[in-house]
Amino acid sequence: MNIKKTDVVRVQLSMLSAGLLCVSLLSACGSDSNNTANTERVTASQQKVTAKRSAQDIELESLDNQRSLVENFPISAYITYLDNQIKLTAITSISTNWPRFNVYQAEHAHGYIDAASEEMFYHAAEQTNQQIKQHKINALDIEAKEQLLWFVEGDETIHRLNVQTEQTEVWQFATARHFTELALQDDGQNLVWLYDQKQHEILQFNALTAQTTAYSIAKDIVINGLSYWQDQLYILVNEQQNDFVVELSVDEQHVLYQQSWKLEGFSGKQFTDMTLLPDGNIVVSMDGSDGNLVQVSDKSETLGDGPIEQSAELELVNKAALDTRIAQPSGLWPKADGGWMLVTDKAEVFVLDAAFSVTEQIDFTFSSINCNQGCTEGVVATPEGFIVLADQGLIGHFSLASGQAELIAEYQIDLLNDEGEHYDYAGIAHNPSSGNYYLLTDGNDADEADLLLTLNADFSLQSQQQVEYQGDVEDSIYSYDAQGIAYYGGYLYAISEQFTKLLKLNLNGEILTVFELDHELLAYPSDIAIKDDKVYLIGDHENDEALPPVHIFALPDSSL
Repeated sequence: MNIKKTDVVRVQLSMLSAGLLCVSLLSACGSDSNNTANTERVTASQQKVTAKRSAQDIELESLDNQRSLVENFPISAYITYLDNQIKLTAITSISTNWPRFNVYQAEHAHGYIDAASEEMFYHAAEQTNQQIKQHKINALDIEAKEQLLWFVEGDETIHRLNVQTEQTEVWQFATARHFTELALQDDGQNLVWLYDQKQHEILQFNALTAQTTAYSIAKDIVINGLSYWQDQLYILVNEQQNDFVVELSVDEQHVLYQQSWKLEGFSGKQFTDMTLLPDGNIVVSMDGSDGNLVQVSDKSETLGDGPIEQSAELELVNKAALDTRIAQPSGLWPKADGGWMLVTDKAEVFVLDAAFSVTEQIDFTFSSINCNQGCTEGVVATPEGFIVLADQGLIGHFSLASGQAELIAEYQIDLLNDEGEHYDYAGIAHNPSSGNYYLLTDGNDADEADLLLTLNADFSLQSQQQVEYQGDVEDSIYSYDAQGIAYYGGYLYAISEQFTKLLKLNLNGEILTVFELDHELLAYPSDIAIKDDKVYLIGDHENDEALPPVHIFALPDSSL
């Protein structure tokens, strides 16, 4: 049956108001809304479909203020833009099509971050953007799987566009709807979750059968994002000016509340969408051009006793404020002249005096990587300059003269994990007596054994030993998530962000003692230095918090 472009297509189902009409198109598609561009798309055949409404409402309990999600990795700060690529701003939709991380912007520009590349290059999806422009797509939410582009435009229609063939399908509800969010289930081919702002409902739609089930939401909230992962539906919620991520379990008949987390540390930001990575980590997008794409993690997972019983708690003896020019410190080193050297995630080195005041600010550049943000893990001062440890075992040796850093040499630690990838490292320590350097691997998986590497003075590998503990443990010792390492008095000391602990190890990689560190003093420690029997800790911070000062603790008794 042929339909004129100006025809309005409706199917009334006597039992339910959530009736659907499936329209298969070879070009583009539309609805009976006032959107002229959409109306111009209607040019295809139709078929009636069935639908049902669930008798069960989604009962959201009181959203949990005790659990929180905080910034774990600022993705937007690490993206590398190719020539002529515009920086991501006004992000309205994000989704995962691994190893591509899809980003859609308010200016109707679709692109992706290549998560397979170490530098996370951003690419504009040129073919997709041509289709978006050609078909006059004005999506409020959009997700891509393979060559299929799903999107909603704020009316009662659902759209699926094959970017290669330009074949488009539209499913149109008979009743007034205002779809603002969608999420793809499983392989992304047929099952879709939707949020209808007008009816305040979450719906599951089957593209094969064109059947849908609508679930009313029994709570006055605003939903700004949907994502599906492993039989769980996640919604990004705003309630009374607070933002939450809510987890819902899904089966054939029910959508049930499981738990929620409050998003903390994002004061003044408006959240626009969320998605989950293949490992279950949550990513949120926000308005604005800076800090608008962030991986978050459960703050409570970094707290607790940890797998090894602690022997004592570090005693705070002093604090020292850092200059406001310093941001995101990642490495600290005591200089021979009594001053300090500090490296940041922004590939900057600050030379500090004994009171931690800035005397020099130096930029440095590697030759083999673009260390634009977040790749540095530690620093060691040398008589002629400094050494910086970067991600995945790259070491840069720099000379320093008149405030200018020049690369002398680079060294790559070519040690691979079980996946054939370079290890990540917690930091770098140096024994001035022997000339040896020490690296501690930092795996993402608690089941992945961490290694202690001993390097010669020329950075060649002298030995590698698995980190061990001889006593009783409650869980894997590799869950500590070390963030810094220091050599002092014949031992190694590693600061752990997970559980906020200080670990004492011998030079064979055996954990001897674990010390408690008050999480309220320093929530996100990033490196450790030891000088004159005192422990110096620097730390990271959440978006709306000031950079923490250097925290100075008494070194525990050597007998412990």
